[in-house]
Amino acid sequence: MRWWSRAALALILGSIFSYLAAGQVVVLERTSPDKEVLPGELVTHVFSLRNQGEAPVTVRLSATYPVDWGLLTPLGELELPPGGEELVFLTLAVPRTARADVYQVALEANWPGGSASQVGPVRVSEVYQVELVAPGDGAALPGGSVVYRFSVVNQGNTVGRFAAVASSAHGWPVEVVPKEVTLAPGERAQVEVEVKVPLGTQVDRDLLQFTVGSLDRPGVEAKASLFTQVLPPTPELVVGSPYAELRAQLGADLYGDLLSSAKGSSLWLRAGGALLGGGLDFSLRLTGPLGPSPYSLASLSLVYSRESTRVEAGDVSLSLTPLLSVSGEGLEVAFNAEDWSLEFLNG
Repeated sequence: MRWWSRAALALILGSIFSYLAAGQVVVLERTSPDKEVLPGELVTHVFSLRNQGEAPVTVRLSATYPVDWGLLTPLGELELPPGGEELVFLTLAVPRTARADVYQVALEANWPGGSASQVGPVRVSEVYQVELVAPGDGAALPGGSVVYRFSVVNQGNTVGRFAAVASSAHGWPVEVVPKEVTLAPGERAQVEVEVKVPLGTQVDRDLLQFTVGSLDRPGVEAKASLFTQVLPPTPELVVGSPYAELRAQLGADLYGDLLSSAKGSSLWLRAGGALLGGGLDFSLRLTGPLGPSPYSLASLSLVYSRESTRVEAGDVSLSLTPLLSVSGEGLEVAFNAEDWSLEFLNG
């Protein structure tokens, strides 16, 4: 039955009671309109007691109301003089868990030789609210997945339908099960979200955003965010080579003098390529095995450049002026910017 139909019925019953009470000594009437409140609020109905007799009357008051509602008005006995009238304020606390419906509160009056009662309708409005309980951050290997379990709680006072969606900041595959839930007031459900970490990903972590929203009342939603940490891959999961790749050349030189019968040889190694985001050039030359002093170091040069920094070891040189330079064996470090440069030489 709709709430207004119940209110009309209560009004008709109240009129009947008033008609029957016309011949009674005490008349009880409700003077307040029908009420509509939210869960957790207070509601007050006002009633009138009138003594139509020629002698004082002692009236005992009592109230009936829904279970779990709290009566805040002290009720007891009331003395009505002849022709006297009193207003009774019946105030109740509506619990936060009250479901959306139309309820009846009643005031009953008893006196020697008679009794009367009046009802006051109270409509509790619908409330749509959802709570989301999120787990902690997770972690997974590249090519693996992690499952998050969220708890969705209907904090409203009516049956609600809710939709769950999730997204990855890097566009990783995400699966939500189930995508929709129907919950009674106070009921909760678990929603699982699986995040799949792509094999060969270059990021350290990914942000997962989870949202659950009401399908009955747009705009009512709850959100949560958490991170998926990417664990270091095991060797079998590494895509490509984990080592630096350098192009290298190995060679040997032989030389001799036919007149003096002098002879000699040298071994050399050259390598270059990308290393740790920069460029590496390396060269090494050894004398031998033929010659007066086999396997002695003839020259060594190592140059590493990355962005505005250059490190050179071995055979180094430093230009002091366009016509003057210093060379030798040691270590040189140079920093270059747009408007300035700084070089150190030690050797």
